[in-house]
Amino acid sequence: MGPISPGRDGSDQLRFLSENLADGMLYQINSGPDGRDRRFTYLSPALERLHGLKVEDVRRNPKLLYDQVCEEHRAMVFSAEADAARNRTKLDVEVRVRLPSGEVRWRRFVSVPRTDPPGNIVWDGIELDTTEQKRAEIRLRDERERLAVTLRSIADGVIATDTAGRIVIMNRVAEELTGWPQAEAEGKALSSVFSVVDERTGEPHGDPIHPVLAENQTTEIPGDAVLVARNGARRVISGSGAPIVDGERKMIGSVLAFRDVTEKVRFAEEAQRRQKLESLGILAAGIAHDFNNLLGNIFSHVELALGTLPGREGEDYLRAALNTMNRARGLTNQLLTFAKGGAPIRRAEPLFPFLEHAARFALGGADVGCDFEIDSDLWWCNYDRNQLGQVVDNLVINARQAMPAGGHIRIRATNFVLEIDGRGSLPAGRYVRVSFEDNGIGMSKATQARIFDPFFTTKQKGSGLGLSTCLSIMERHGGGIEVESEPGRGSRFHVYLPASKKIESARADSPGESRAGEIRILLMEDDAGIRGTLGKMLERLGYGCTCVPHGEGAVQAYLDARGAGRPFGLILLDLMIRGGMGGKETIAEIRKMDQDVPAVVVSGYAEDPVLANPKEYGFFDSIGKPFTMAELADVIRRNLSQERAAREDGVGLSGARTHQRM
Repeated sequence: MGPISPGRDGSDQLRFLSENLADGMLYQINSGPDGRDRRFTYLSPALERLHGLKVEDVRRNPKLLYDQVCEEHRAMVFSAEADAARNRTKLDVEVRVRLPSGEVRWRRFVSVPRTDPPGNIVWDGIELDTTEQKRAEIRLRDERERLAVTLRSIADGVIATDTAGRIVIMNRVAEELTGWPQAEAEGKALSSVFSVVDERTGEPHGDPIHPVLAENQTTEIPGDAVLVARNGARRVISGSGAPIVDGERKMIGSVLAFRDVTEKVRFAEEAQRRQKLESLGILAAGIAHDFNNLLGNIFSHVELALGTLPGREGEDYLRAALNTMNRARGLTNQLLTFAKGGAPIRRAEPLFPFLEHAARFALGGADVGCDFEIDSDLWWCNYDRNQLGQVVDNLVINARQAMPAGGHIRIRATNFVLEIDGRGSLPAGRYVRVSFEDNGIGMSKATQARIFDPFFTTKQKGSGLGLSTCLSIMERHGGGIEVESEPGRGSRFHVYLPASKKIESARADSPGESRAGEIRILLMEDDAGIRGTLGKMLERLGYGCTCVPHGEGAVQAYLDARGAGRPFGLILLDLMIRGGMGGKETIAEIRKMDQDVPAVVVSGYAEDPVLANPKEYGFFDSIGKPFTMAELADVIRRNLSQERAAREDGVGLSGARTHQRM
């Protein structure tokens, strides 16, 4: 820019520009040879409009104009001037100024330094009012910041592209899901960052943005889409793409919003499986009840027949049939445990030889050996034989499948005392630890972390429910399961079962044959066939028996027996009675008259809570159908001996002092 002297050189055009520049003014500064003595040699009349100052006042005191520069920018202005003067380069700064009215505006000063003949530094410059432009920039910056904050706070991944499908912006979630940071992804084609394949076939899906850009319409990501991240991680996603338009409805790009629905899809699949299992459980419970009744009738008839056969050969055949029926009973109970769960029906018993029988049954026909190491003084445990049998079955089968070429399974049972809480979820106390060890293929740490998850399996045809069912059973027993394994070095599963606080005598306290004939038992059973065979079994065991089909008859029979001075020594009540009062309602009526008579609930619904917690419902014990004559005899002897001991101590089974029965 040449020297500014409007009018002095006869240039009317320069004067007109100087006096009528709408958003700026021209100026000339002489700094002297040392650049310090600043004085304005020219100021256009726009000074008054832009700064509210008189030209003559500023020429006399340049500080008036410099003082309007906001304090935070003054040092920057002087530093920029010094650099430009030293290097003879253009000065271009933008600062805020505060006018005498208090209004704050933005100004841009552009000056070019030169040296005049006397050696002074002369600045020819122009000042422009950039307030509106600056405010627009600030609004745009704030809007960008708000957009960035909004995008960061959105739980979905968001990617915006230009009209060519190149990435312009992506939020943090999109970075995490794709594995591409914004700085590296910007400018790349969306298809190179957002890789989507078909969940079933693995074939690539088309670019989800292509129909948006080609047809200017929204599109949905297919429901079977899997996003393959930069590191190979796969996630099931859902989402949509839409065009971005300006104020004139002209498309300027596209936006893709998507979310990770992997867990949602998995949860929905698990919920669907659970719903199927619940339906199966309802069906299984009904079938099992009727099937258990049928098995019970067969058990009774076979055992009654055993007492009438004179030959050894026929007895062997019947005992083989009983063994087969026992296996059928175990399978029925396993189905119920799998489908319905339910509280375990626990008894205080030794674990051996039960463990050996259950393990050898699971290994039937396999080329896998099994060794047992059992402590000689192993504590008794309170456990449900059917449910614990299912745990043994699953663990032994898993060990067998881990050794496809054959091998050995070692089962060790030891007493274990946990001194303090903290071993998983186990509280401090006495436990029996049963370890199942194989020399199979082993498991990685990642697999070990998931083996107890429902539906997780490493088998081609597995359901993923075996170990999760085992864990559920052990937790319902108040115990737990641990696993130790290394790839190629086998696996060890440790089952912890709480030890029984009361060690039962191995010899049942029998009331004796002479006393058995004096004891009368009340039996309530709605099935006429079962009622008849159970009555004969009780007679075979030496007890007198009165059989009734429903609760109303049981209450009346109990009242009649009391009135005749011949009360029943024990009551057996079927839980479910078709068309009449069942066992739970019947015992409630009897307890109004007698708190101490031993009562045992009988049912084919093995998962019913009454069987698991009989004392909460007025019973003293329970027995599930089907049962053998030995099991029936055991439950009767157990409850009669407890009743006799309580009577001799003068304390009833309910904990109250006994009263004289009529």
